[in-house]
Parts: sequence; C-alpha cells; structure tokens
Amino acid sequence: MSSVVPTAPARDLVASPPVDTNASEDCAPGFFVEGTGVVFREHSQQGDSAYTVEVRSDWRAMLVLRGAGTIGRVYEIIDVLDRGDAATGDCPPMLGAVDLSGVRSAPVRAQFILGRWLLGRRNKFARIAVFEGRPFAMMLGRTAMKIARFHNVGFFQCRREAYRWLEEAAPRE
Repeated sequence: MSSVVPTAPARDLVASPPVDTNASEDCAPGFFVEGTGVVFREHSQQGDSAYTVEVRSDWRAMLVLRGAGTIGRVYEIIDVLDRGDAATGDCPPMLGAVDLSGVRSAPVRAQFILGRWLLGRRNKFARIAVFEGRPFAMMLGRTAMKIARFHNVGFFQCRREAYRWLEEAAPRE
C-alpha cells in the first residue's frame, strides 16, 4: 500500500504497490541510506502511467517515472513536486535521482514545464542524476536541465553509475 504525505486526492492514488525505486538487475546498493525516514512520498498510477516522488531524511530525493506521459500527468507531477518542496522547507541541498527506465513516451512540452519548475528551485539540489531512459526521454531531460540552467547534472545509462556519481557529493559524517 502506498503511503502519502501529505494526502493527495484519492482519485489519483491506487492501492497498488509503489514503484520500487531501488530495483534493478544492474544496481549498486540502494540510493536511499538504510534507516532514513521518509519526509515526503507520493505515488500515483493511472493505467500504465505511474510516478513516485520520495524524499528521505538524508536529503536524497527520487523521482521515478513509468509508462506514457501526458500534459495532464506532467502538471500533476508539478503539483506533487510543489507539495514535496513545501514539505522539505529550508533543507540542505539534496541529491536527486530521476529514473526514466520505464518511460515509453512523453509530451515534448514536458521539458519546458519541468525545466521552468526546477529553474526556481535550483538551490534545493546539490546534484541531480538522470538515468536509464530511452534516447527521447533523456533528450527531454537534458533540455529541461538547460531550461532550468542547472549545471550540476549527470546523465547515465546505468543506475549504478548514477548512484556512484551522486555519492561523490554526499555529505560525510
């Protein structure tokens, strides 16, 4: 069962298992540090289109996208990202991971919508890794990052490489 903080409209959420953000045949140990608490999490699925947004108390954020996107779904994701932004408040810069491995298609306008959202929140992220997307999805991701003028971003074919790159910027205790 998915957990949602804060509560989203019930029509958008289903009682299906959440997307496993750490699952991959070619995966290094998971992105989230063991034992960290969830600060914000929302999962939504409509047909074969799904997304999960999760932020943990170690200030690591994950966006997982699956299926075919629509402009309506992009605006839903923006609403969820806004709620996540509000829930994290004035936190240290986060490490962000964007899993595009399950994206089949997305509207071209998505790059402008997501890029514009990130433009005003660049200071929330120390680094963002985008990984495992098909060429079209990765191109949309690159364009969104250019629109946002976010330069500390990496694009990776493999989840393990993305996580390793993010770990280089992780705070050490």
